[in-house]
Amino acid sequence: MSSQTLSTKDLAERWGVTETHLRRLRQEGGGPPYFRPTERRVRYRLVDIEQWERDRIGAKAAPAE
Repeated sequence: MSSQTLSTKDLAERWGVTETHLRRLRQEGGGPPYFRPTERRVRYRLVDIEQWERDRIGAKAAPAE
């Protein structure tokens, strides 16, 4: 398993969103899993981001019933 992590800035650049948007997702509980190695730092594991992206793409591609 990869131990590569992304900062909030890295993830914002990857997704083309603002860091504020990611902060809001964390506060609302609607974003990908994250952890805090220190009180002020937020990190995202790349494997979690990739899984979250696959899940979201699959949900959008699913046909309506």
